[in-house]
Amino acid sequence: MARRTPQQELEHQMQKMKNMGVTISVSPALGIPRPEFDVAATIAAAAKSAGIYEESSN
Repeated sequence: MARRTPQQELEHQMQKMKNMGVTISVSPALGIPRPEFDVAATIAAAAKSAGIYEESSN
């Protein structure tokens, strides 16, 4: 069986959370020197794609 790419694994895990009824709300990280290190943005994008992202009500 072929291994999943990191993107496929992220999508797989998001689908599993969606199946369990999980929603995700992410706050932007402060002081991130480069956008490619912004894990919060990556998780938010994956959650939005999976339909489990919930807007924060801060």
